[in-house]
Amino acid sequence: MSQPGAEERAKRIRPPRRRRTGVAGWALRLLLAGAAFAIGIAVGQALGESPEPDGRATYIRTLEPGSIGSPAPTVTVTVTITSP
Repeated sequence: MSQPGAEERAKRIRPPRRRRTGVAGWALRLLLAGAAFAIGIAVGQALGESPEPDGRATYIRTLEPGSIGSPAPTVTVTVTITSP
């Protein structure tokens, strides 16, 4: 004979969860590793491209056009030649 309630306990015991070890799990790990690598490369390049301080500075300004006054008046000359 079996103990009372043994069947109920057997039904309640669940098998341990399986870890995700399939293709999806490895693809996710590979994707995360690639993203971390790309971020590391980008940060390294950004740090490497920073200018070294040497006391010089470059300033960029946009010059607005000023008024230069009115242009000189235009003169039209007409030349007529008559032949004899």
